[in-house]
Amino acid sequence: MRRALFAVILSACGGDASGPTTNVLLLAGEIPVEPGATVISHTLEGDVLDQQLTDGAGQATLQFQTGALVTAVFHRDAGYRVITTPALATGTLAIHGPPPDRAPILSNSLVITAAPIDADAIAVDMGFTTAIVTTFPKTLDVPAQCLGSDSNLDVLVRATIGDQVVGYFAARVPTDQNGVAMLDIPAWTTTFTSIPVTRNDLGATIEVAEISDGFVFEAPAAPATSDAANAWTGLVADSSHVVAQVGPATAGQTTTQVSAGLPASIAFGAEDFLPAATTTVALRDRAKLAFGWTALAAGDVTNLHASWTPGAERIAWDVVVAPDADHIAFPGLDSDLAAVLAPPVGDVTLTTNLRAIDGPDTTDFASVQAAGLWLLTFDAATIVPPPVAGELRETNVGGFD
Repeated sequence: MRRALFAVILSACGGDASGPTTNVLLLAGEIPVEPGATVISHTLEGDVLDQQLTDGAGQATLQFQTGALVTAVFHRDAGYRVITTPALATGTLAIHGPPPDRAPILSNSLVITAAPIDADAIAVDMGFTTAIVTTFPKTLDVPAQCLGSDSNLDVLVRATIGDQVVGYFAARVPTDQNGVAMLDIPAWTTTFTSIPVTRNDLGATIEVAEISDGFVFEAPAAPATSDAANAWTGLVADSSHVVAQVGPATAGQTTTQVSAGLPASIAFGAEDFLPAATTTVALRDRAKLAFGWTALAAGDVTNLHASWTPGAERIAWDVVVAPDADHIAFPGLDSDLAAVLAPPVGDVTLTTNLRAIDGPDTTDFASVQAAGLWLLTFDAATIVPPPVAGELRETNVGGFD
């Protein structure tokens, strides 16, 4: 979305060219800047104060007033990502949006040979993409993005009957000078690496995700009665996320322990979780997309995530506010933006999730904004800086009244 730069200052708010301004820096992922994106300053009730486009350095300066918010709009193939947060009176607010879309350039090949196995389906997960195969030997095209930071290819091949894994093989496979990776599966692995769970005070469901060269490979969950968690044998885990969840995904407490490699053991005490959320979200005005809730008053930040699909493209709106916040309204839009970011009226399905987030590298809401907001994924954004180590604690409630 590219439009002419303009500013709208509402006279009722007293803004003028010499009034206070706030600075915003938009980034496409961790480092690249986001030029030409729309940023809006507005009141808590959604009344627009100013609107600009980011310049070639991804920056914009907006007129604002005390208590004002800023909203940034990112457009990707997956849809529109809209982020709203309080404006800074001093300094620059950095917002890390989704990484830029990349064309799946085919520059490598993976040749797989394998021992026979009785399975309904066989999936070859290469990090960036997953292919379904039926016979071996098999040659697959490999998008260049699957190579991550080096010339090695992390591969997980899963054979399943129904939803049960009956055999798998995982390896980090080098590519030769011609861009060809050779993977031979002489025998299928039928057991998992077991990580003992030494403490689970709240009876949480525990799952492991292995991070290989930046790609996430989720391991199958162990039985609820097990005193261990599963990991893929053979997969090279540069780091891992051990996720413990208490209650359902729509109203529970979730803590993610981040560490280098795989942990030797897993322990979750009651103190590792934020208190359970006791509020519900109220949709006060669907046409204006105005919400209210009882303040969560937990963690470093409150995040309201709402999504809807009014037409061909999906819209996700994240509100990032202090723990004592209790209401919000979508900003008013000009006709160009309103044409693509229409509110979910009529039979358009609207979903919401309200959560408190507590990060290991932040101490309060001010420190979250100082570190920049991190919304790298369309749905499961960390908001706080993605941790290298430590615990990311969340408590949430889904849906609305």
